[in-house]
Order: sequence, then structure tokens, then C-alpha cells
Amino acid sequence: MNTSTKLVLVTAALLSTPAWSKSECRGNWSIDVDRSNTQYKSDLSAYIPVYLQMSSDVQQCRFPVSFVYVNNKQKSHLRAFNHQLNLTVLDRNFHQLNYRQNKGFQLNLERGAVTKFWLKVNQAKMASSGLYNGILELSMRLGDDEQSKKAKVQLDVPAFVAFRSSGNNPMLKSKGHSSYRFSLGNLQSNKTYRADFDLLSNSNVRLVIKQKYGELRLHSEQKIAIPYKLDFNHKPVNTKSTFQFENSGNIKKWGIPMEVSLGNIDFARAGSYRDTITVEVKALP
Repeated sequence: MNTSTKLVLVTAALLSTPAWSKSECRGNWSIDVDRSNTQYKSDLSAYIPVYLQMSSDVQQCRFPVSFVYVNNKQKSHLRAFNHQLNLTVLDRNFHQLNYRQNKGFQLNLERGAVTKFWLKVNQAKMASSGLYNGILELSMRLGDDEQSKKAKVQLDVPAFVAFRSSGNNPMLKSKGHSSYRFSLGNLQSNKTYRADFDLLSNSNVRLVIKQKYGELRLHSEQKIAIPYKLDFNHKPVNTKSTFQFENSGNIKKWGIPMEVSLGNIDFARAGSYRDTITVEVKALP
């Protein structure tokens, strides 16, 4: 009799265990993609923080398992038009999560109400400008129940452009604040003077070059001038010219020569001559 009673008690305990585990796994959870706190690091990648928020019922669930991916289980990525940026998933401490075939990155839940992880968008700062989009999907197994939720991911890669001197030209001196002095020295008849520049951008670029006078004017007497010919990127400039540079890839660098050519100046008055050339560059969407 005593043996029979003990068996009944044990059986009842075993039968009640699944029901108790299942009820404690019935909780709420949500995903928060924090776009406003995206970080860029020295590796030129973007790091987007994501928070998995869980109710107390979920926190008490035994052995919860979760997987996360963006757009594609095989290869997570963000996309903008014809451009794609690959990404990986990292834990709170920037360690890459293990990848499971056909499931995504395995996310181990932290103790507490919030599990933080990062979406690392590789080489984002080198990418073409534009708004990159993706759908993050996180699946979680709570006991016998598997749930899946989605959240939108966006990364806006801004357009940028830089224009600077190329190499070490002793005739071209930086004056700071994006200003240069192109010193031609003692002028000679029928001579061409050259300076080289680099244009760097991750988008299309419009460049406008202007001449203040269109001639070299004597500093002490503005009415006296020496005509000169200005070529920019192998094309003649007449007071004002506009150039378009197309970029269909990531960051692109264009080498741009500028040439100042003089004619016969044998009878020019001695003195210091000058003109001001302004180059305006704008990154286009």
C-alpha cells in the first residue's frame, strides 16, 4: 500500500511539470531597433543597437532559444537600390554571434528584462550614399512554443565630398580653411604651370570653378593685366564652368589637373600679378 501511494505521488508530479513550464513561458517580448544611436568605428563599419525586451514570464522560462537575421537567413544584409551592405550580429560586448544554417545568428538571452545586441554593417562608411533598408526577424522558442517578430532596420549613409591637393607640389601652398596659394614664381613667356587635385566622394558630384578676373592683374594697378588660359580636368574654363562626376559604386577618387598657360609676356610691366580661382564642390544624392 505504501509503495502504491508513493508511485501515485511521483506520477502526479511528473504530469504536472510540463503544464507548469508551459504557463511560465507565456509572456510578452518586443524588439526595439535604436537607429538614433548608430555608431561608426575606426573599421568604417556602422553599429546599430537593438534591444530585446521581455516580460518577467519570459525571463523565468527555462532554456529559451532565439535566432536573429536581417532580410536573409543565409546572408544578412541591408539594401538600397542596386547596392547591398552585408551585416553580422554581435552581442552586447561586440562579440560575433554563432551562425546556424537556415536559422540565423543564435542570440543568448541575458538575465533581466533587456538583452542588447548590435547589427554590424560592414564598411558602411565606404558605401554609396543612400537609405539602406532591411527587415530584422527574431524567432524565439519558449518551451514548446515558437514565436517570431519583425522590425524595420534603416541606415542612412550620408553623401560626402572632399577636394584637396594631390601630392607635394612646392608651388601649391595650403593657407588653411580650404584655401591654397598657387605661386607661379617668376613668370615666363609661353609656359604652362600645373597643379593636381584629388576629388573624393561616395556619390555623384557637381563641381563649379570660377575665375574672379579671368586674367592676372597687377596688384599695384588693377588696370594692367596679363591674359592667361585656364584648363581644369583637361577642359578650358571661361570665367565659370560646371563639371559633373558620376559615381555608381562606393567611394571614388578622381585625379584632376589644373593648368595655367601664359602667352608672350616679354613686354609686361614688372610686379606681382594675381587672380582668384574658386572651386565649389557639392555631393549629389
